[in-house]
Amino acid sequence: CGKTRNGRTCNMKIYDKKAFVYGIGLSLLAAGLVLTAERPMGMKPLVLAVVCGVIGCCFLIGSLSRKIAREARLEEQDERNRLIALKAGRRTAQITQLGSALMTVAFLGIGKGSSNREFIAIGLGAAFCYTLSLFAELFAKLYYEKHS
Repeated sequence: CGKTRNGRTCNMKIYDKKAFVYGIGLSLLAAGLVLTAERPMGMKPLVLAVVCGVIGCCFLIGSLSRKIAREARLEEQDERNRLIALKAGRRTAQITQLGSALMTVAFLGIGKGSSNREFIAIGLGAAFCYTLSLFAELFAKLYYEKHS
């Protein structure tokens, strides 16, 4: 920050690195939206850029404030919040796996019935996502069984 009028220096410190990275990322996304949008800029890209910029600035401010970062850390470490996050993450993975499996069957069936290669390719992509999620779940279980 440099020297202030009274000769003191102020040091900016990042108290929450994860929030700082999110803030930088969202701010860059907002700038990218503004710079790459077609001219004249429509309302949707403008609103999206403003929302990304505001959220990014909030993350940046929170990461530079000791009080806000401390409150966020305490909130994150609360057992109830951690349990909810674990349950929500597990449910999300289950829904994603089910959706991928259903999309695989549906698109492969439609592709087979219509002899359309695009549907078969979409079905194979969904099958790849399903397989990837199963392997990720397997490796995560192995990791946590070994380290707990």
